[in-house]
This record gives sequence, C-alpha cells and structure tokens, in this order.
Amino acid sequence: MHVLKFGGTSMDNAQNWHRVLNIIRQYKQPFIVVSATARTTRQLLNAAQTALSDPEQAQKEVLNIQQRHLELVANFLHECSSHAPAVGDRCKQWIYTQGKRLMRRLDNIHHARHLSERDKDAVLATGELLSSYLLAQCAEACGLSTHWIDAGRVIRTDSNFGDAQPDIDCIRSYISQEMQSIASRQIPIMGGYYGKNAGGDFTTLGFEGSDFSASIVGAALSARSIEIWTDVSGIYTCDPRIVANARPVPNLSFEEAGQLAHFGAKVLHPSTTWPAARKNIPILVKNIFSPCQPGTTISTEGGTNGLAKAMALKNNMVTLTVTAERPMPAENLLGAMFDLPEAKRLSMQILTLTGTSFTAAVEQADAGRKLIPVLENLGYVEIIEHQSIIGLVGCTPRLSSILMGHMLDSFDAEMLSLLSFNPTKRILNAVVDERNVIPAVQALHRRLFLESQ
Repeated sequence: MHVLKFGGTSMDNAQNWHRVLNIIRQYKQPFIVVSATARTTRQLLNAAQTALSDPEQAQKEVLNIQQRHLELVANFLHECSSHAPAVGDRCKQWIYTQGKRLMRRLDNIHHARHLSERDKDAVLATGELLSSYLLAQCAEACGLSTHWIDAGRVIRTDSNFGDAQPDIDCIRSYISQEMQSIASRQIPIMGGYYGKNAGGDFTTLGFEGSDFSASIVGAALSARSIEIWTDVSGIYTCDPRIVANARPVPNLSFEEAGQLAHFGAKVLHPSTTWPAARKNIPILVKNIFSPCQPGTTISTEGGTNGLAKAMALKNNMVTLTVTAERPMPAENLLGAMFDLPEAKRLSMQILTLTGTSFTAAVEQADAGRKLIPVLENLGYVEIIEHQSIIGLVGCTPRLSSILMGHMLDSFDAEMLSLLSFNPTKRILNAVVDERNVIPAVQALHRRLFLESQ
C-alpha cells in the first residue's frame, strides 16, 4: 500500500487531474488523499467572514466556487468515455448539494452575528468534500475503479476546532473497517484536512493539513510509503521564490523535515512527519509536473550534507523579553507565564533563558493585546516587532563556529536580535529584522550552499 497525497495545485484544473490519474495508474495498491482545489479554502474562509456583515456577497462566493467546480468537471469529462454523462450528472448533484449545505451554514453565521471556530471548520471542510468526491467520480469515467471515502467517517479528532488532534487508535480501527468494504481493485480516494469529533461536528487539522491526513492514514495502514505530490521537485535548500538557485535536498531525516516545516518551509504541514516516523514509513516529496525527478526522501536517516541541509524563513514574528521584577530564576518566570490562561496555547518558536529573564520569538498574531498586559504583571516586558526567524537545519555541530560566522557575515549587526544553536537537534536559529531580510537570506544561502560546496 502506498499513500499518495495531491495538493491544491495538483487539483487546480482538468489537465492536472489527468496528470494525477496518470500517476495513480503506476501504483498497484494506492490510497489517495487530496486537498481542495487551489484557492478554494481561502475563498471559503472569506465567505465565512463576509457572511457576518454581507450575506449576499458570501453567497456570491459560494456560487463562484460552484461554477469553478462545474467547469472543472465539464472540462475533464470532455475528453473521457461514454460514461461521462452519468458521471457529470452525479458531479453536478454533489456540487449543488454541498452548495446548499454551505449556504445554510453561512446563513446561520449571519443570523448569529458570530463566526465560531466550529462553524468555520464546517465551512472550510467543503473544499475537500468537493474535490475528493469529484475526482473519484471523474476517475471512474476514465476507466479506474474508485471508492470515495468521506474523511468524516474515518478521521476522528478531538474538539479543538481549527487545529484538531487526531485519535490515532480510533482512526486505525475506522480505516480498517472501511478498507474491508473496498473491493480488491478499487482505489480509495479521500479528502484531507478535515475530520469529525465524537459528536459528529466537522473539525480541521490546521491550514494545509492534508499532508497531515496522508501521514495519519499511512501510519494507520502501515503503508510502504507516503508520497506528497506537489508543484516542486522536493524540499529545497531554501524557498525557490526567495532564492532562485535553491536546489532540492535529496534526503532529510524526519526531525529535519519537521523543523523546516516548523520554521516556515511551505512544502509540508508541520505535523506531517510524526505519524510516519512512529511507523518508520518514508515520506517522498515529488513533482506532478516532473514525476521522474527523485524529489526528497524523508526517513529515519537523513544522511549528511556539508555545513547544513537547508534553511527556512518565517516572517511576521515578534520577540518578547520578560525580566522578573524581583529575583527569580528564568525557569520559574517562564513557568509562571505558562500558568496564565492567555499563554496556554502560546507557541514559542525560539526560547533563550538568561539569569532572571527569558526571550522568546512568537508569531505576531500570538503577541496580542490580551497577552502583553498579563505578562507585565510578571515583570518588565520588552517587545521588538517586524522580526523574522531563519532556521538552518541539519547543521554539523563541529562546524558550528563556521556556521555562526557565515550568519554574522550575512547580516548587519543591528539586524540580528537573537542567535542560538542546538547541537542535539542540529539547528541554528537567528531572529532578524524582517525589513531587509531577503537580500541577507540570499547572501547566506550563497555562502552555505554554493560557495562552500
């Protein structure tokens, strides 16, 4: 069994759907997980937010989503067999059914004058409900035998809407039951990103969570591999949109790939690696436009690669330095902070402890108005905004001084506010001023991955 996940770009148009099916045909026992079509999730989010004040505009968004999917199916079926009319009718019915469900939900949001996280997840799940069912039907029209799986039947989660955590034991049982009902030659096709809680409410696994869904399914099935099919040939030494001459990294460890995702790399959802790592199932990141390219293999052993393996950039960060007003070890001060309700779900990207103070890098959205006043009850708070994190992963510990030298040479002294190296995790982090970060990242990449090779 191989689990294949196809992302939003792969699902964007009829031509890409044919590419997807050509890839699927190469596998004897695939299990398919798909994202929503490109831009659909953001459009659904916009519809949910707009419904609060402008229900007519929200309905226009829904009609636009319906029309895009109707055109996609029509374009796809234009090149298919005599089964196309019946398939087309089923697809139209499904699109209209999901549209009506969505309209009702948006109407409820408008009348409630409140967009709850529960309602938001119910709206956002629509993208994968559409794409997965429609792909399964269209694949049938092209001669493939498929079995559509509603992820809500098998992906059981908690009720942490927007960032739900999977119940692995339940999922393993539900998927096993589902697989028993599938004929030997049928190809399971399921939407990623969403599931349901024990009460039957829609939940989502976090933005871009379809990768996570694929890894969960792969672990539940003890798959031979989990393949993430996207529009780039693997994970690169840096984001190619920032560094034009970035190169694919052939091999990464599970931890290295997870660190890159955590520090801003866009190829994988940050939680993707851990279900696969628990079962030691390799993850392959491949390109639907160049399927013969090897891409990146993520496994237990990531191999070695000079000074560092890759780097990632995360913008919209803030550094918070909290200094105790009375003598108190930094560890105690940090513990006191996490006892605060406002800090329970605070995600610290980088943390350093010094004497009676700690400095943390957090996302701009987390450093909100509610958090800062309560931190001021613990001590003096210094805030630096407009920060970015640069994370170098797969660093060679014995060469850490050289790495730090390259880092310092690439940034003006006034840009750098925090620098830390973790030899156990083999990661070097820097927090820098985001306003001039791109040229500095390009210079650092050149030093690490071009000049030093």
